[in-house]
Amino acid sequence: MTPARRPAPSGARLAGDDYQHAFTLLYALKLLFSNGDVTKVEMEVDGAGNVDDLIVHRSNAPTLYNQIKFVTSQKQPLEHSWFTTPQKKGQKTPLWRFYDSYLRLTLPNGTRPEMALQTNRWPAAGDALLACVGGADGKLFPRLNLKTSGSRAGKIRHEWAEHLDISKDELLDFLEHLAIRAGRDALDELEDKCGLAMRAAGYRHNAAALLAAVGAIRKLIEDGRRELDADAVRAMCAGLDLDASPPRASLLVQAIASDPWPEAATASVDWVSLFDREDASSRRQLRDPDGWNEKLKPDLIEAIEQIRRSRTTDVHVLGAMRLSTGLLVGQQLCEVAGFSVSINGREGVWSSTSPRQEFALAREAIEVGTGDEMAVAISISQFIKEDVLAYIQEEQLPIAKLLIYSPVGGVSRDAISTPEHGAGAAAAISAALRGDTRRHRGLLHLFISSPLPLAVLVGHLWNRMPQTQLYEDRGAGGGYFPSFKL
Repeated sequence: MTPARRPAPSGARLAGDDYQHAFTLLYALKLLFSNGDVTKVEMEVDGAGNVDDLIVHRSNAPTLYNQIKFVTSQKQPLEHSWFTTPQKKGQKTPLWRFYDSYLRLTLPNGTRPEMALQTNRWPAAGDALLACVGGADGKLFPRLNLKTSGSRAGKIRHEWAEHLDISKDELLDFLEHLAIRAGRDALDELEDKCGLAMRAAGYRHNAAALLAAVGAIRKLIEDGRRELDADAVRAMCAGLDLDASPPRASLLVQAIASDPWPEAATASVDWVSLFDREDASSRRQLRDPDGWNEKLKPDLIEAIEQIRRSRTTDVHVLGAMRLSTGLLVGQQLCEVAGFSVSINGREGVWSSTSPRQEFALAREAIEVGTGDEMAVAISISQFIKEDVLAYIQEEQLPIAKLLIYSPVGGVSRDAISTPEHGAGAAAAISAALRGDTRRHRGLLHLFISSPLPLAVLVGHLWNRMPQTQLYEDRGAGGGYFPSFKL
């Protein structure tokens, strides 16, 4: 066997160029979204200092200046010391060069530039300063400001201020405008995200189409073209004969985990910082329990309105979310509003337009007798009847009757075998819900244990239903809490 060799310098340089060109393509495609705020992109422009790799002009925000750094291996993760270490002999440090660009690009009226380091290099585990980077915006501010002067992060903050010969307040003002987007995945992942944007624009998005589009961006830069607007991107794609089927939008829901490429989505929401706990597996309840309906629901409605403005009705759902959020997403992208919806599951891509395989649904009614409202438990993946009954009793919910929907073949994670089977399950559950609540005028309480795609498809078929309170579980043995109200 031929021993593995380190990539040649020229190979690493070419991979870095492809990464930058693919990143440029991603933002160039956003020029075609009528709902987007990108108005022009510029590449490798003179006079932009250290942040000239990609300049994104936006209608609703200051111009974004990007420095793009690509590595071929993760042997050396990104550490705070990288910013204060010259990358080449005789060169200023990255931190100094970012600060110099910050000063140079500040407008006469005092408007500060927005800058970003975009890199596939992963942040070093345990780095005290990089741990302050916010998941939503990639900024060190305000978390770094909250660190005491004696903490490790506080000491690095002081070192950075001394390195730039500025005060702490001046440093924090600067860092408020610098995003550190580390761990942005490998080149093939970025190309996959470009594929999403190409599909949303109505272009072919297979490997050959991506290769052609990235190559076209490279050729434009080689020919001295430094600026692209929407017409130029359309002309480029027309010349490559990339036209395909009607566009399919993507909706990214970052509820319990952030996505490294939110730019690829047609519309997105980011709620991660609103949840309690610091890791995705334990994020369940919001820090403010009123936020489900006062913050999250309006955010989602606005994101879907962006998709409406793009005149696209075929929507692919992405992101990490729990079941009640998935049902709300489906309900906002409902069939009666003219949407079709799809989402990835472990069985494949579930779609509202796929054939429906028959699903045998069992129905059990339990008289509770503590009021005149109704409760339904969709129990597909796990048995939740006893947990739901216990919660109803503990919270003294005014429930007349609890209905349990479950597979005739038995509750399990494998109760649904294919996406078509899932589409049939969603249709069966939807029909049962409408039939059982047809004459009900009070509040419906809904509990779910199912694959996420099923919750989305059940929401998609939501129609002529009573006002409904959704619930999330607190984890094994922890009971439930109310989330969205439909």
